Amino acid sequence: MILQSRWDMNYEAAFVCIGVIVFLGMVIERWGFGRLERYTVKCWGMVNEER
Repeated sequence: MILQSRWDMNYEAAFVCIGVIVFLGMVIERWGFGRLERYTVKCWGMVNEER
């Protein structure tokens, strides 16, 4: 869709698609990989218990 929008000179649609991709990437990074990282750190015993 991004390439088609670019060829049709519809830059608004292309930038909206890019924005959606960025938003989804940030959501996956925050919730998907964040949970995986916390789980892995806890399983490997790398949690700092001083707090």
